[in-house]
Amino acid sequence: MSGSEARARKASDGSASSDAADFPAGCIGGGITGGGIAGTAPRVIPDGCGMVVDPTAWPRPSVVQWLVDQGVEEDELRRVFNIGIGMIAVVAAADEAAALAALHEQGTDAWAIGEIESGAGVRFTA
Repeated sequence: MSGSEARARKASDGSASSDAADFPAGCIGGGITGGGIAGTAPRVIPDGCGMVVDPTAWPRPSVVQWLVDQGVEEDELRRVFNIGIGMIAVVAAADEAAALAALHEQGTDAWAIGEIESGAGVRFTA
């Protein structure tokens, strides 16, 4: 991936471009419901774009480990429980540090969780 490609973020909202390599200095986002990250993220990214998510990029809440201990499979953790992510935002890669800093300054936990690429859908790196 080139440095100009957008990155997926847990954050707020904004507007979108039609090309993953040309996102505006703003962001697009949404709450993760109905199908988890894989089912919801495609609704907030432009056609022709896909999302790559690194599920090791954020700390899993303790309830996720409890669910694992109860026998909940990883696929269900991703589809139903979002592995602890409640909202995502997509910002230009150049705006990553500023977006994360602004969220942290407001007391919001936020992490860079992936990238936008050409394609469709969501794929997990692990």
